[in-house]
Amino acid sequence: MTSIAYFITPHVFGHAARGSAIMSAVSEAVPFVSFDIFTTVPEWFFKESFSGQFEYHEFVTDIGLVQKTPFLHDLEETIEALDRFIPFDPALISETADFLKQRACQLVVCDISPIGISIAAKAGIPSILIENFTWDWIYEDFIEVDDRICRYVDFFRGIYRSVDYHIQASPVCNPQSVDMTSDPISRKVRLTPARMREKLGIPQKKKIVLLTTGGVKDKYPFLKNLTAEKEVCFV
Repeated sequence: MTSIAYFITPHVFGHAARGSAIMSAVSEAVPFVSFDIFTTVPEWFFKESFSGQFEYHEFVTDIGLVQKTPFLHDLEETIEALDRFIPFDPALISETADFLKQRACQLVVCDISPIGISIAAKAGIPSILIENFTWDWIYEDFIEVDDRICRYVDFFRGIYRSVDYHIQASPVCNPQSVDMTSDPISRKVRLTPARMREKLGIPQKKKIVLLTTGGVKDKYPFLKNLTAEKEVCFV
């Protein structure tokens, strides 16, 4: 049995979906593979989106930006959370590295999450970074607002540069010279467009617009106004 550890940022469900797509593709290519998934994305998400073998571990993989809503962040709370998280707890790094070695883990995959790279280095296991943005790039825009975040830009940039293999998945926010740049990553299509329209009760010729906040539910007053649009169906 091939064992792979997967550290996934929890801040956008699209990254968890990307992880499910990659794990599904690997499971098809490698007959006997099992994943240890480290994240705070709910376990049900992977049970519904990935049919391969995995064990779920609720694990804080990064801080990202502390969000008040899907569209409003709190920089002060973000810095306070980063102060508690950085530098990484040496005991946590060692314990998790030991766990991966006990599992005979052969590869650590990190979707944006930097802590998995440090754990892989401690365990002596090759690591792969998959990203379309990194936290150092995100935090750079806030330096003029609060220069305390500058130290985290430098911290994360150093970790990202230490990874063994770096993949950028389009659309890329900050293109770099990396080991591989891929097309957008998604799960395989499971239903034809016609069948999906039928299941949703949408006429075959009607235009469709999908609105999503990445799985975060909230109340948006503008939604009721969309029903006035007769030529387009909003999902």
